[in-house]
Amino acid sequence: MSTPDVANVLRLPGRLCISPTDLSAVYPHGGTALGTFGKAMLRPIDPPFAVTAWEMGGAPVEFIEGGSRWALDVELREFDADAFASMFLFYAAGAKGGPTLKVVGTTAAQRAGTKIGASLGVVLLFSPDAVDDHPFVIFRRAVPAIQETAALALRGNADAGIAARWYATFDSSWRQIDVGRRRDLVLA
Repeated sequence: MSTPDVANVLRLPGRLCISPTDLSAVYPHGGTALGTFGKAMLRPIDPPFAVTAWEMGGAPVEFIEGGSRWALDVELREFDADAFASMFLFYAAGAKGGPTLKVVGTTAAQRAGTKIGASLGVVLLFSPDAVDDHPFVIFRRAVPAIQETAALALRGNADAGIAARWYATFDSSWRQIDVGRRRDLVLA
């Protein structure tokens, strides 16, 4: 067993990109760089759950696998055209080329119940700044969603941020997520 060492604690600064093609290339690895994000967290949606026994005072006696649903929660920290285009069905470039979100009640693509996986599903890559030392995260098919906690601060003394989540779905080969060092991963 190794000796614990606080120098080995991981701090994983990194960036996000979509549709990467070559992990050996520099960021964005042949794909499209997304804007500045804060607080990125990979988490299971369905962790294992406990089976309890009343005759044991409600103590857990077994655990059941919860499933294979994973998500990456992030906070978009800037108005980035590529990030908006990857997350919103109703993104459009502004008249002067800046990112603009437009919500129009008559647009069929914005109606409740519209499937978004086919149009917004992409390969999403978390690329650490220390590409040879820290793990990458590849979502084989990620579908974005804006979180209920999304808030755009409209005053000068508060940080702006749009909370977003990418759900990991299965690609055509039934792959979902790969987490590992660059030397151990392949995109194909």
